Amino acid sequence: MTKSPKKAPYGSWKSPIIADHVVNSPGRSPDELLVDAVTSERYHLVGRPAEGGRSALVHTESGKDVLPGKEWNVRTGVHEYGGAPAVVRDGTIYFSHRKDNRVYRFREGEQEPVAVTPEKPEYRYADFDVHPNYPHLLVSILEDHTHDTPSTVVNTLCIIDTNTKTVSPLVSGADFYAQPRFAADGAHLLWQQWSFPDMSWEGAEIYVADVSVAEGKAVTVANTKHVAGKPRKISAYYPSWISNDTILFLLDVSGYYNPWTYNLATQQARPILREPIPEDFGGSAPAWQLGWTFYTVLPGSNHAVFTAMRDGRSVLYLVDLQSGEHTTLDSPYTIVEFMHWVPAEKKIIFQGSVPNDNFKTVWLSVTPASPLSKSKYSFEVVPDKSGKPSALAGLSAGYVSLPQGLTLDAPNGDAVYAIYWPPANPEYEGLEGEAPPCVVSLHGGPTSAAQPVCSLGRLYFTSRGFAWLDVQYGGSSGYGRAYRERLNGTWGVTDREDTLHVARAVAAKGLADLKRLVVRGGSSGGYVVLSAISFSSDPTLFAAANSLYGISDLTALASDTHKFESRYVDGLLANINENPGVFKERSPVQHADKIVTPLLLLQGDEDRVVPKSQSDMIYESIKRRGGVVEYQVYPGEGHGFRKAEHVKDATERELAFYRRILNIGADDADRAPPGAGAYDTFVVVHGLGFNANVFERMMAIAPTRGIRIVAVNRRNYAGSTPYSAEEASVFARGSAAQRRDLMVDEGARLAGFIAALARRIVPQREGSMQVVAWSLGNAYLLAILASVGLLDPDDRQTLCRHLGSATLFDAPVGALGFEKYAGETPITDDVPPEQRGILFMRWVTSYYTHDLRSPARQMSQLRKLQAEADPHRRPSIENIPLEALARIGSFPASQAADAHVCSEGFQGVLADLRRIALHDSHTAYMWGGLRVAYLWGECSNWNVVWGAWMVEAAAKEAGGGSPVKFKMLKGANHFAIWDAPAQTMDCFLDCIH
Repeated sequence: MTKSPKKAPYGSWKSPIIADHVVNSPGRSPDELLVDAVTSERYHLVGRPAEGGRSALVHTESGKDVLPGKEWNVRTGVHEYGGAPAVVRDGTIYFSHRKDNRVYRFREGEQEPVAVTPEKPEYRYADFDVHPNYPHLLVSILEDHTHDTPSTVVNTLCIIDTNTKTVSPLVSGADFYAQPRFAADGAHLLWQQWSFPDMSWEGAEIYVADVSVAEGKAVTVANTKHVAGKPRKISAYYPSWISNDTILFLLDVSGYYNPWTYNLATQQARPILREPIPEDFGGSAPAWQLGWTFYTVLPGSNHAVFTAMRDGRSVLYLVDLQSGEHTTLDSPYTIVEFMHWVPAEKKIIFQGSVPNDNFKTVWLSVTPASPLSKSKYSFEVVPDKSGKPSALAGLSAGYVSLPQGLTLDAPNGDAVYAIYWPPANPEYEGLEGEAPPCVVSLHGGPTSAAQPVCSLGRLYFTSRGFAWLDVQYGGSSGYGRAYRERLNGTWGVTDREDTLHVARAVAAKGLADLKRLVVRGGSSGGYVVLSAISFSSDPTLFAAANSLYGISDLTALASDTHKFESRYVDGLLANINENPGVFKERSPVQHADKIVTPLLLLQGDEDRVVPKSQSDMIYESIKRRGGVVEYQVYPGEGHGFRKAEHVKDATERELAFYRRILNIGADDADRAPPGAGAYDTFVVVHGLGFNANVFERMMAIAPTRGIRIVAVNRRNYAGSTPYSAEEASVFARGSAAQRRDLMVDEGARLAGFIAALARRIVPQREGSMQVVAWSLGNAYLLAILASVGLLDPDDRQTLCRHLGSATLFDAPVGALGFEKYAGETPITDDVPPEQRGILFMRWVTSYYTHDLRSPARQMSQLRKLQAEADPHRRPSIENIPLEALARIGSFPASQAADAHVCSEGFQGVLADLRRIALHDSHTAYMWGGLRVAYLWGECSNWNVVWGAWMVEAAAKEAGGGSPVKFKMLKGANHFAIWDAPAQTMDCFLDCIH
C-alpha cells in the first residue's frame, strides 16, 4: 500500500541527500575526456575534493588512477580557469602539475613521472599537441608570469623538447592563443588567437602555417595564413583537421556558430550548411576553459557529428561535410561535451548528462546513409569502473527534480530564458495554498549559461522543498550572438533587471512564493546578486542573498584582476580610462547603504579572478552601517571551492542561512534558529500610519540574532479588530478620564495577549520575552505598563515570570505626554491634505545632525535647533520600493484613533500614563522589577531626540519607579527598523542584557 505524502511547509522537508553526497558526487561537473589517437585508450580527469581538491587522471576502462600516489594534481593555471592540462599519444602521457606548473611525462610501467620542462613556476603550460613525426616535441600554450601583472603576463605558443627539457618560442604577437594542432602529416600547424580588447567569443581568429623541423629539434613556422575570424566582429572557434589540407571550424558570421571549412590549396573558407541554422553549434558557454570538443569527424566518410544548442540543451547533428545535408540524431542527453573519435572502436565517445542522473561516459555508433535521415545510430553508456557508487544509486526517482524550460517576455519585449526546477520529494507535499520558497540562481561569466543537467547541489535544495530557478539573462550564451551582446554596455543592468523580471514572473505563475525568493550566484553571477539587492529597480525583492566570490567594486577589479579578463569589461561596460564614472555607478559597494537584504558571502583566499578584497569591501561596508551580512573565507581556495570540507561547509551554510532568514525550521522542529538552545521573543508594537509589516526587515533576520519577533497589529490596523463606534467617540470627544480609562483598557488587552503568547511559546525553550514599542506605539506601551493593576492575576503572574523588559524605541514627544513646541512637525494647517502624507514620510525618515551637548537641552534652545535634513543621506522612504511601501503602510488608519492620540487634547492623558508606567514605585513593585530601556536614534528628528531627553529628565526628577536604561543608536534615524535592522536588534539585545 502506497504511503501518502506528509504535509509539511516547503523548505522544511527532510531529505536523504546530504552535503557529503554533494561533495563526493562524480557528476558535479563533466570529466574532461582524453583519447589516445594511436592506441585508442581512453582517460578522463576526476576532481577529488577529499584529496585536497586535486585533479586525478583515471583510465576510463579500468577505473584506476594512472599516476602513482596522490600528490599529482593534473591541472593548469593558464587563463586562471585552466583546462586541457594533459595529452596522451601512443601510451605516453604529458601533463601539467599544478603544484609547480612543470610539464611531466609518464609511461605505464614507470615508477614516477619525469619533468620535461625547466623548474620555473612562473611558466604555465596547457593545450598540448604531440608532433606526429617527432613525438618528443610538443606544441603548447606558454603563459609567462615572470612579471605578474595583467599588462606584463605574456602568452605565446612554444615548443617543448621533452628530450632536452628545453622550451623554445614558436608563435607570438597576439595576447592569447588556444588549440594549436598539427596536421596528421606534421607539415602544418593551426591555432586560434585573439587580442585585447576582445574575448575569444567576440573576435577570435584562426591561423595556419607551414611547419619545419630541423634535425628533430628546432621547430619553426612560416607562410602564416589567416583562416577566419575578425576582431570585434566575427569569432572563429574550435578548429581541427579533416585532412592534411582541410580545416574544420565554427564561425558566427551569421549570428550563430555554424560549421565551416578552409582549404589550404585554394586558401578559401566556405560554410558547410546550405543555409545557416539559427542555433549555436558547440557548447552552451564560451571557452572559459581550454580543451572543450563539441564535434568529431567520422574518418573516411566525409561526415561529422556536431552538438548544437536549442532551447538551452544540446542537440546532435549528423552533417555531410561536402553537400551540407544534415539530420538530427534523437538523443536523451541534455548536454553533450568532450566528443572524440576512438579509432579501434570506430565509435564516438562523449560525456553526456540526462536531467535525472550524473554525467555519463557514452558510446555513440553512427552509420551514415543516404538520405541522412535514414542513418543508423545508437547510444551505450560506458560502465563506471571507479568503484564509487553514485549518490543517486538506490534513490527514488521522486527525489529528482526535472527541469522545465521557460521563455518569458521582458518589459521591453525581448525574450528571456530560464530553467525552473520544482520541489521534489516523494515523502512530502507542501501545505494547502502554499507556494515554495525559491532559490534564484545566476550563472557566472557573465557570458556563460546554466545547463539542464542533474546536480546534487541543486537536488540538495529541491528535495527539501525549495524550488530552483536558473536565469539565462540577456548576455547568456547558447542563444546566438545578438542575445549575448544584449549585455554589451549594460552589464549590471540588463542581467540584473532580467533576473528581477523572471523571478517576479515565476512567482506570478504560482511556482514560487514572492516573499520567499532568495538569490545566489558566483563570480559575475555574484555581481548580479549584489547589484540586485543594492541599486536595482526593486532592491528588496529578495529575502536573502548569497554571493560566492562575487564582484563588488568594478573600479578595483579593473586594476586587480588577471590578464585573461582584464579587458573583458571594455565590451561589457566601457574602457575605464574613457568612462570611469560608469564603473563607480555600477559598483554595488557604492550603493551598500541601500542594502537591507541579509547577505551571505563565501570566498576563497587565493582567488585571482575575483580577489578576496572584493568580498572584504562589501562586507565592511554593510557591517559598518549595521546591515545583516555573514562572511566565510575558505583558506587555500581559488575561484570556486574544491576541497571536501569547504564544499560541504558552503552547502550546509547556504541552506542554514536561507532557513534562518525565511524562518523555516526543519520538519517537526521548533521554528527557533536551527541548533539554538535559547532565544528571546520580542513582541513589537508599530507606530502611526504603519502596520506590523514595517518590522519585516527585522523579522527576516531575527533568527540570525537568536530572536523571535511577534509583530502586533494594533486595533484599526490591517487584520485587527476595529474600535467600536462608542470607543471611537471617546478617542475623538471623550473627557480626559474617559480617554485614560480607554487607553488603560487597551493596554490591559495587549498585556493579556502577551501573557497568552508567553504561556504558549516561552516554555518550549529557554529564553526570555520582551516588549518593544516604536514611535507612536510607545503610547500603548505606557498603557500596557500602567494597566498592571487591572490584569487578571494569572496573566500578571505569567508576565512577571516571563516578561524580562520593556523598551521604548524612538518615542516622539507626542507619544509621551510632554509639552509640544512650535514647529514640532512640518504638518501645518496651510499644507494641502494631499501633500501631508509624503511630507510626513520624508520628515520622519530623513537623517538629521544634532547638537547633543547639554546646553541644547533647553526648551528655549529647541526652536533654533530645527536643522534641515542631512543632504548627504537620502530619506529612508526613497529606498523603499512602492510595492513595499504599500505593504507596510496603513495611512487611513492613522487618521482615526491614532490621530486623536497625537492631538493636544490627549497630552494630559499620556502624561498621566507615563507617570504611572515609569515613575510610580507601586507600579514598579507590581511588575516585579521589570527592566525598562529607552532607545533612540542619533539622527532621528528633534521630536524624538527631545522626547529622549525629557524622559531622562523626568526619571531623575521622579526619583522612583522603574529605573530606565538609556541608549543611543549611533548613526540611526527614525527608520532604523528598515535601514539598519541588524544594528537595531543588537541594541535591543544590549538593552535587555
